[in-house]
Formats: sequence, structure tokens, C-alpha cells
Amino acid sequence: SSNKQVHFWKFSGLGPEQKEQTFKNFSLEWYEDKKRYALILQQCVEFAEKICAREKVDNLFLCGSIGTGKTHLCSAIANYVLQAGVNVAYLKIGIMLDLIRESKYNFEKNAVVFSDRLKSLYRVDLLIIDDLGTEVATDFVREQLFYLFDERINFRLPWIISTNLLPNEIGAIYEDRLSDRILGTSTILKFTGPSIRQQLKVLRS
Repeated sequence: SSNKQVHFWKFSGLGPEQKEQTFKNFSLEWYEDKKRYALILQQCVEFAEKICAREKVDNLFLCGSIGTGKTHLCSAIANYVLQAGVNVAYLKIGIMLDLIRESKYNFEKNAVVFSDRLKSLYRVDLLIIDDLGTEVATDFVREQLFYLFDERINFRLPWIISTNLLPNEIGAIYEDRLSDRILGTSTILKFTGPSIRQQLKVLRS
């Protein structure tokens, strides 16, 4: 129902600009290797279609240079599946960890037993985590991420990770059992080349 959809928009975590980012307005013009990015676009569309059909999918790991279209494609996937009534949480890693910390703290003080938003992280149909690797990877962080991914694997719930880190850097920052959860379950899409955001800035100035 449209009412339900409004409810999901409210909690999806997409900003106004991101709500405008779709597969249709993802332009290949900015890329030198158009063939490669057409393929990446196609993989993202197929992922979104499978999610809508409630089919099993590999997770997505979007990595590489800043400003090369990772966020646009994450938003496009979110917008596509939201239209089909799929429940989405889109969070920057820092905000997500704050949420986990706050809930754990309240939990220990017996104030609020896990907030609904935290519960939704573990059980939401599609979880999108932006900027992985910008947080300080303390033991607490590693432990919480491991628990989160493990929980979602057990419930066969997909996620997307967007990061400026490359796969080998993930291995160096997070220990094996966590990097294995992150990379071993995912299709890896690499974004390279100059920042499109910078090119757009130059054009507009």
C-alpha cells in the first residue's frame, strides 16, 4: 500500500538527492570504459530485480575511487526495490555504529531493550552500508559487524556495501573471519577513474 511505502521512505535513510538517483539517469557518458560500466549497471539492475522477486542473491560489494558512481547505483537499487514494497535501510557506517552503540548502552542500563531501528538492521529486507572503512575498526566495531553480517547470512538477507577500500585493504583492516563474511558472500564491482563529481563541478563553474 502507498501508506506502507511512505513509512519505508521515511526510514530508508535516503536523502532528497538520493531519492532522485535511478538506473535511468545513471549516465555512462562519464566513463572511459563504457562497456565495463554498462556491465556493472546491468549487474545492479539484475540484483534489484532479484530482490523484488524475492530470489536468492549474492551480496554486492561496490569499491574504488571517490565520486565514481557507487552511491548513485546504491540509491538506484534502493529506489527500485522500494517501489516494489521492499523494506530498505540505507546507512553510513558511522551512523549505523552509533545506533548499535546507543542501543547496547541503553540495553545495559535496562532502559530501552533494543530499539526498533536496531532490530531492523538485522532483519530489514535489504541493508545498504555506505563508506565502510571510514570508521575506526576497534574490537567492538569488528565484533558488531561480524554479528550483524552473520545474523543476516543466517536469515538469508542481502546487503550492499559501498567503500573506497579495495578487497585486499578490507583483509588488512578486518580480521579473516569478518573479511570472509564481507567478501566471501559478495559480487565485487570495482569503480575506477577520475571523480565524476569533480568533472560535474568543473562543468557547472
